[in-house]
Amino acid sequence: MTTTLKLPPLYCPFEPGIHAQVEVAEAWMLRFCKRHKIGAGRLSEDDLRAMRIAEFVARAYPDVSIERLCIILDWTVWAFVADDRADFTSPEQLRVRYGECLRTLRGTAPLSDRVAPLDELRHRIVAASGERCLQRFAKAVETWFDAMLWEVSNRAGHAAPSLAEYIEVREFDVGMYTEFALFDVTHATDQTDAIWDIAEVRTLMAATSNIIGWSNDIYSYLKESALKDPHNLVGLLAEHRGLSIPEALAEAAIMHNREVDRFVRIESRLVPRLADFPEAVRFTEMLRSWIRSNLDWSLRSARYETKGAKVVAARPSTDAYRVIPPGPARGVVRRGRRARPIEVRR
Repeated sequence: MTTTLKLPPLYCPFEPGIHAQVEVAEAWMLRFCKRHKIGAGRLSEDDLRAMRIAEFVARAYPDVSIERLCIILDWTVWAFVADDRADFTSPEQLRVRYGECLRTLRGTAPLSDRVAPLDELRHRIVAASGERCLQRFAKAVETWFDAMLWEVSNRAGHAAPSLAEYIEVREFDVGMYTEFALFDVTHATDQTDAIWDIAEVRTLMAATSNIIGWSNDIYSYLKESALKDPHNLVGLLAEHRGLSIPEALAEAAIMHNREVDRFVRIESRLVPRLADFPEAVRFTEMLRSWIRSNLDWSLRSARYETKGAKVVAARPSTDAYRVIPPGPARGVVRRGRRARPIEVRR
């Protein structure tokens, strides 16, 4: 197996930023994890620090209040640990666990069955933004759970997805819609319904999820291939298109960079039309921040092996790092029938 790979450059024209109180936020997050025993027995405080989750979220929200930032951060650290835990859990156990989590978020679980960290987050979300935001968030979490359960069921059944099917579900199992659903929390608004009704904004959300999911697949390929996990864009490109791993890495980077191009084109047409809707403009700015945050964080987090990787502000020429000739089937696989019905709006 290849153990050293040259990672291709990934394009991002968006400026980086970070919240001035990132260290305060990290200290809060560590107290939240200790209070609820998140990662207990598997992740030490040093492990959590090395993951740099506080930095990840602080880069995405450089200008929000520290109290609101910490709601997102506490959700995100819980989600990271839950995602890793799912890799070692049976589908049947996950169905039970996910049911308990959703009932907790929706306030329908008996007191004895509530998942304590999510119960705390439920109260904080309602206090910050109201019941409507909570229910939108719970629906996005349900969608994310469904996508993760699909992956775990595939592993349990020793089944690998098709390339098209994986790309379809990857948009959701990367978990970004749960973050987007909390815009009312971070930005102290009640306009999210109207924002999500804009078709171009929904397209930008999908593009953001793709960009983040595909870059994560590039950076995590070695780790996931060692675990023989078939849910990785690079591995599936290699398998389904007959590519070497360096060729598949280059092709995944081309897909990523084209999706960034698509985001930029759509946003440049959309934002001038939103002059009278500042919340929607702030929403698109949040999406840009998430894209940049994910790349900068990935290069620093212990979660990935990114030696030699770099982010470039100018769009690299496809020919500069393509190791295979262009063909008619290259690029983003067109979406067909969904692997399962997924609804994320509200």
